[in-house]
Amino acid sequence: MDSRTTPFYLSLPLGTWFQTQVRVSLFFLLLLIYCLLEHPAPIAITIFGLVFFSVLLHEFAHVFAARWTGGEAEDILMWPLGGLAYARPANTPASEFLTPAAGPLTNMVLAGIARRASL
Repeated sequence: MDSRTTPFYLSLPLGTWFQTQVRVSLFFLLLLIYCLLEHPAPIAITIFGLVFFSVLLHEFAHVFAARWTGGEAEDILMWPLGGLAYARPANTPASEFLTPAAGPLTNMVLAGIARRASL
């Protein structure tokens, strides 16, 4: 069963970026509500924005890696516990390795940038 037919896929479209449809799950908005209840508004919005941005970069890394290696990707769903990139790597060892590895590699780069900025 395609996960896009389940209630967890309830989402709002954010548009098409880099030939990829980007949607935000209604559950992701619960994260914003939680942040607003727990923190002052400027801090809550900053936390939400950083999580959103990092998840979006992670998912686009999967998309770009799939396309770069000959695979396909057309859809990203932003979730509070991580995103879902609907990517299909090409049937090659390089594509099947790089497509899933691109997201965590992007996170490592973001962590390095954050570490460098905190020094």
